[in-house]
Amino acid sequence: MSRVEALRALIQEDECDAYLITDSDGHYTFYSLSQENRRLNWITECQAQCGLAIVTLHDGAFFQAPPNYRLLAKAEVNTDVWTIVDDLVQLINSQRLSLKRIAYDPRLTPLFIIEQFSSLKSSLYPINSSSNWIDIISKKETSSERPTLTPIWSLDELRFAGQTSTEKVEKLRQNYLSDGEKKYTLIITAMDEIAWLLNLRGNDMQCNPLFYSFAIVSCDQLWLFTDNPHEASLHVYLFCAY
Repeated sequence: MSRVEALRALIQEDECDAYLITDSDGHYTFYSLSQENRRLNWITECQAQCGLAIVTLHDGAFFQAPPNYRLLAKAEVNTDVWTIVDDLVQLINSQRLSLKRIAYDPRLTPLFIIEQFSSLKSSLYPINSSSNWIDIISKKETSSERPTLTPIWSLDELRFAGQTSTEKVEKLRQNYLSDGEKKYTLIITAMDEIAWLLNLRGNDMQCNPLFYSFAIVSCDQLWLFTDNPHEASLHVYLFCAY
């Protein structure tokens, strides 16, 4: 059974009409080069690092490749299985594809893509992120490679950052998290934003001084979620700053 046919079996099993595959990892970025985050590459069998794909139950499989990867996609994608398109939403609208229920992984799908597909008459169906359908069908073929987690370190703030992380967090709270009596909480998934905000660096990605992490900032607390190794002094640094 081909990869696309295996995916169609899961689409049918969950009574959906299509499955949406993005190029994002859990941080909504394609910085991560680990095998487990190359779901779009795996299902299309194309090495383009950007793009969007949808596999339908009855109407074909479509790959939206950006212009800078169009030639690569045409060279690598099996055109007997995939149709390369410029705009998936426009395609679905123009061809009036019968897609009443489109499944997607909410952990891997940026908000702007959800908003684009929300303009369709289709119903978006978020699957359980702990059982991503691409992961289910690829587990026998892909390796169990996990990203190497590197130590986190803090910058010399005044020398290299220009502002202390305390100042940055305070400005964030004043400008965006507090509006009179209303208080808000911000969830940060982008690793470059976390590195900038907290003046922290790592080496988990090639050519990028970033580390795998998530953060939550409220008006009076800050949480940093990471499995990376770090010195005990980092706990003191975060505790004293926030």
